[in-house]
Amino acid sequence: MTETDRERVRHKELEFFGEITASVSHELNNAFATIEQTAGLLEDLIAAGECEGLAKDQLQRIADRIGKQTARGATIVKRLNTFAHSVDATEREIEFNELAENVLALANRFVERRRVQLDFRTVDERIVVSGNLFLAQEALFLSIRAVVSVMPEGSRVLVSTEMGETMARISVDGELPESSPEIDLSDIEMLMSRLDGEMHSGVGEGRVFVRLGFPRQQA
Repeated sequence: MTETDRERVRHKELEFFGEITASVSHELNNAFATIEQTAGLLEDLIAAGECEGLAKDQLQRIADRIGKQTARGATIVKRLNTFAHSVDATEREIEFNELAENVLALANRFVERRRVQLDFRTVDERIVVSGNLFLAQEALFLSIRAVVSVMPEGSRVLVSTEMGETMARISVDGELPESSPEIDLSDIEMLMSRLDGEMHSGVGEGRVFVRLGFPRQQA
């Protein structure tokens, strides 16, 4: 790999880290805004002397709304913390279904902006691979983004995991209209090469898919 290629790789990694951090912090701000608005409503009611006239169930709804958003915020912070620690080690054990679930959650805001429905299907067995968790997350996120970016509004994309004898795979599949847009998957190919994995993809005949294969951890 040339120095120019190394610089490009570093830039892409920082770009990915920044994109995820910005997306998650946006979600966190939304949770805080809802808590602030709800607390402000309660303060206004107290200042107006109207709390005594509120029924118990009305107060409970206000408390539930604050509690729900607080729990949401805690989940978002935990997700961001897990993502941040994915750079701690270059090689580690990766639980495949957890990897997919975490990346789907991280990609949620991008998918919602595109107005596409993301479905998730896993195998029942625990699948374990070894590798660089940060790069694996980046490869899957870029695959989801590539597929979702060419899907029309209201369409559905399926992310699924499967287990072969030597490889564990994650597939991102979507149904397309008649047109077959071109998508650039070169960055994903590079990532999978660094992970000693494989990538298969296809666009056409009403379908677009990206399939990532990771060597399974041997027992």
